[in-house]
Amino acid sequence: MLNVCSESMLSFVSLAIAKVIVNVKDVNDRSPKFSADSYVTKVSLDEVIGTQVLLVSATDLDSGDNSVVVYNITAGNEEGAFEIDPDTGAIKVKKSLTNVSASKFSLRVEAKDKGNPPRMTPTTVQLNVFLPDGPPKSVVKLVVEEKFEGVAANGRVMVVKAAISEAITYEIISGNEDGLFRIEPTTGEIKVTRVLDYEEASEHRLVVRVMDTRDRSDRVTVILKVKNINDNEPQFPGESNGFVERKVEDDFQIGDAAARLSAYDKDAGDSISYQLSANALSLFSIDNEGFLIAKKPRSEIQSPVKFELVAKDNGVPQRQTTVQVRLVFVSYRGDQQPVRVYVREDKEVGSVIARVPRFFPGSTLSIIFPQKANFTVDNSGRIRMTTAFDFEQSQFYRLTVREQEPVPGRRTNDIDVEINVVDVNDNKPKFTMIDFFGRVNTNSRPGTSAYQLKAEDKDGGLSGTVGYQMLSQGVPFGINPISSVVETDATLQDRGGYNITVFPFDFGVPREFGAAVSLDIKTVNFKPQFSESAYRFQVFENAPPGVIVGEVNATSLSGARLGFSVSLGDPSKKFEVHNSGEIRLNSRLDHEKQSIYNLKVRATELIPGGYSNEVEVQVTVTNANEYYPRFEPNVYLKVVNENVAAGQIVLRVTANDNDCGITGKCEAGLLKFSVEGTSLFKIDPRTGDVSVGSTPLDYEKQRKHVFTIVVEDFGEKIYKSRGFVTIEVRNTDDEKPQFLESDYTISIAEDAETGRPLAAILARDADGDPVKYSITSGDSGGIFQINPTTGVLSLKSSIKGNPRTQYTLQVKASNSAQDSRFDEVRVVVNIEDSNDNRPEFTKCPPEVSVEENKPKGHRVYQVIAQDTKDRGRNKEIEYFLVTGGERLFEIDNTTGVIKTLTSLDRETKDQHTLIIMAEDGGHGRNSAERLLSYCILDVKVVDQNDNFPFFLTRTYYASVWQGAPVNTEVLTVRAADMDTRVNANIDNSEVQYQLVNADDKFQVELATGVIKTKTTLVSYVGKVQLQIRAINKQPMAISEERPRTSTTTVEINVEKDKPPAFAPSAVYKSEIDEDVRIGKEVQQILAISQVDSKNKIVYSFVKSNPEGEQKFQIDPASGNITTASTLDYEQVKEYRLQFRATDIATNLYATCVVIIALIDVNDDTPTFKLEEYTARVPENAAVDFNVITIEADDRDTGNFTYAAWNVMCFSEVGDFIVGLSCWEISPAMNLLKLTYTALSR
Repeated sequence: MLNVCSESMLSFVSLAIAKVIVNVKDVNDRSPKFSADSYVTKVSLDEVIGTQVLLVSATDLDSGDNSVVVYNITAGNEEGAFEIDPDTGAIKVKKSLTNVSASKFSLRVEAKDKGNPPRMTPTTVQLNVFLPDGPPKSVVKLVVEEKFEGVAANGRVMVVKAAISEAITYEIISGNEDGLFRIEPTTGEIKVTRVLDYEEASEHRLVVRVMDTRDRSDRVTVILKVKNINDNEPQFPGESNGFVERKVEDDFQIGDAAARLSAYDKDAGDSISYQLSANALSLFSIDNEGFLIAKKPRSEIQSPVKFELVAKDNGVPQRQTTVQVRLVFVSYRGDQQPVRVYVREDKEVGSVIARVPRFFPGSTLSIIFPQKANFTVDNSGRIRMTTAFDFEQSQFYRLTVREQEPVPGRRTNDIDVEINVVDVNDNKPKFTMIDFFGRVNTNSRPGTSAYQLKAEDKDGGLSGTVGYQMLSQGVPFGINPISSVVETDATLQDRGGYNITVFPFDFGVPREFGAAVSLDIKTVNFKPQFSESAYRFQVFENAPPGVIVGEVNATSLSGARLGFSVSLGDPSKKFEVHNSGEIRLNSRLDHEKQSIYNLKVRATELIPGGYSNEVEVQVTVTNANEYYPRFEPNVYLKVVNENVAAGQIVLRVTANDNDCGITGKCEAGLLKFSVEGTSLFKIDPRTGDVSVGSTPLDYEKQRKHVFTIVVEDFGEKIYKSRGFVTIEVRNTDDEKPQFLESDYTISIAEDAETGRPLAAILARDADGDPVKYSITSGDSGGIFQINPTTGVLSLKSSIKGNPRTQYTLQVKASNSAQDSRFDEVRVVVNIEDSNDNRPEFTKCPPEVSVEENKPKGHRVYQVIAQDTKDRGRNKEIEYFLVTGGERLFEIDNTTGVIKTLTSLDRETKDQHTLIIMAEDGGHGRNSAERLLSYCILDVKVVDQNDNFPFFLTRTYYASVWQGAPVNTEVLTVRAADMDTRVNANIDNSEVQYQLVNADDKFQVELATGVIKTKTTLVSYVGKVQLQIRAINKQPMAISEERPRTSTTTVEINVEKDKPPAFAPSAVYKSEIDEDVRIGKEVQQILAISQVDSKNKIVYSFVKSNPEGEQKFQIDPASGNITTASTLDYEQVKEYRLQFRATDIATNLYATCVVIIALIDVNDDTPTFKLEEYTARVPENAAVDFNVITIEADDRDTGNFTYAAWNVMCFSEVGDFIVGLSCWEISPAMNLLKLTYTALSR
């Protein structure tokens, strides 16, 4: 039953087959493998530099960079004898093997691939150095070594080796006169006998001779360059046991150089800096030259001055020296000379050696310099020595003795004492030679040098001059008194050598003799020694007879002159050798007949029984070079695959030269090949093999390479020819598509349209195959699409309103022909916010207050605008002060904080209207992309009581009847104050009045300034003068002295008759419209004479209100007050005037007050805060979009301030297209809104 069920189920199953291609990416899981586990080879000691001695090879089964192998020597090559080509593995000689100490090398070679991380395999290379047969031969005639100083005595500095298989000995024959070096005779190792010091000498040049058992020899010049290290501390001249003393003679003031305490450093190039101890810093500073710069005059510094001084160099590692310094200030008499004495060095201790003069009776004497003197002085001036003299240690002493006058004078005088020590011959001379062996030929002629004597004597003059004397008798040697050389002076016997005893002596009185030594002078039979083991010269076949071919040099150990001759190899007498060693041409040569002559040149001592020696000289006859080399053919064409390996030979070029023979065929090495115009190919200079360099070929980068080949000969005049090579690179399908960028980042607006191209994500297939694009991840919502052929990315659906701000897509570029080759790249799409919301002020009150007189930078207010609906840069707000600042205010464009630029003065202007613009979109953005709002801010300047009241009238005049009752009003004085009322409780303009001096007849009311009678005046007739002071009721905010204008004078005449009287009272009030015409009657005042009513009354202003006196005028006869100028309610709302009525007959007068109030009329038109408003509207703004807030002011009061708003519309072709009813304005909110559906640009 189960089988039936299975069959029924299978009958409904359908199968599908898909092709799945799995691309396996290589990982670096294989290490390079050498062709052998280890390598062993041998190399000759005389192998030339650059010779390849071995080729190691390793392979890596990985692919790409994981399979590229790089070679490196990591151990066993400490002396730098070998190098390895990192690309090919070829090991070559880098340094002459005769200059290294080892004879066997075990190198550790590593092969490392270029994977990430790399893998490495090591191997061992054994190189054995063998010695060639033949006479000693120095492969390199000039050996240069560098060594850091500080090598200890007996330390090895270098080695020289001669290439020979026989036993040899080494000997330094010149350049070691100071005995610094010695050479191991069997190994050639050169060692130092004392510490190697750069400061002693930076370079040493030695000549080393190597000789085998058959007296064959060669020479090599050795140059040792000593490299400096910072091994010396700074040193102070005159320093002793960390103590330095200096005398200061000259006077100095602040800023002068008081003394110099400079140090020196033996190391080359070191500069020195100085540091004073803390106790000296108040007295001196010190500069980089070591000058002490005074911070106090000398008169204020107590002598002696003691402090610590540190000197530091700038070497690595840094070294320093610390010394204790003692400065002594000295003062000499103007005509005083030092006391000079000369004392033998064998003078007894305690002896009086000098006496200093005295100038003050009862004075005391002391040695003030140096602190530790080997002398004493008593008060009589006698100087005694306390320690024995030694001329060899010190030849001169200088003391400073101070004479101190007793109290009360306390004057001082300083005297220098100079002590010169006279040498006594108390030292014996001593030999300074290191070894006592000499060598001289048995056949040497008299005067031949056998040994150089050296000795020293620490005494000076003749006592230190050394001579030598021989104790041995009957020996054929003598001492040259001038050169101090032991020389032959008779015929030598061939007995193996002589033992000679010599001793040194000086020429002092009495004469001293040094210890004798024995010299072992060997007698040898050395042949003349050539400077080279063999000579090789070249000469052109067309050289004329007499031309110098070369020169051989030889020396005779016998001291004899040498003669030279050709002993073998020149049967045709083509050459001759002069006694100077010059080989000259006897007759013309022919390269085609014989190109090489192998000669033997003999050097013979020109004395009876003289020895001779021969040397090989090879003369190569160089072709006269009559023909140019030429390529056969001149143009080469070769096609190679782009994957050809580095170093592989791809072509051989050939050249002929008829100078090589009739056929023109030249052996390898007779012509030299080179390339020009390419770095990708190289050529073997001997064979002409052209190979690929270290950089692989790439068809996709360059498909054809054309370069020049050059061939040249080695003639006296070098001839060159050129040919041309074209290498065509054949493509292999080895490239996958590659994106042009490693990653892409693009930004699009949130309102970007669907289907419109956003960016091109491009890849290139270097093989030229077409590329197919696709989005593989990051677009789960199907927002984006990419053109599979062009790589153009676009929106598939709208992102407006989408909260996401970024998408990260993975885009794949594949080879359409073979999908296994592909590249992927990350594409980051940033969604940029559209700036479609203008900023709104959240803190912008109609009015803010700031007190006057605040200092610059006082914070007035901080306005704040926000753009909460936009994102990113679009919501960044900047603030600008559009108008109203008048150089009094500034605003921080980032924070909106408003500050003062100067102190404000309310009396100059009590209110400032600031218009602040807030722009969104961020700093530096194009203004067309930003939206803005305005804030209109009235800054009210709050009064400070900083003005004193002042009288406009300097003198008031009044008259009063003597019978007037007490408290009769006589006159009202009035002072003005520029300050104003702050609030209901504080009025800074409120003035109070007081008498400067109390008066028994009159008094003044504190608040009103009304002057009244204080008592009856019946018993008094005459003039009373009062001084009235005006003061502030509120405390003053300033502390300045009260000005004179705060006081006025009142002159009152007490009369027997009554003055005129105003009717109905002395106070008049009236109201008029602000727009009345000029000449309009305002008020009539009337006064009547109290003496005779018929008396004429004349009216005039009391000078108490200058502005009022310009606005109004009074008829002197009638008392009619009329307007004299235009009035303005918005400027002054009320005038308070005083007038005087004078009785002409009696000259009595009285005063009254007239108060005139203005009535406001609608005479001002509304004015906008700005003449022009700027607003910006997004092109897709919706209906009811708040465009801008505008404001207007009307200075009139009441209903006159109401402003009706109206908007006129316009259209402009090409800029905006708007409907007829495009805008509306809210009268209450002053908001301009958009009523048409859209604006389009």
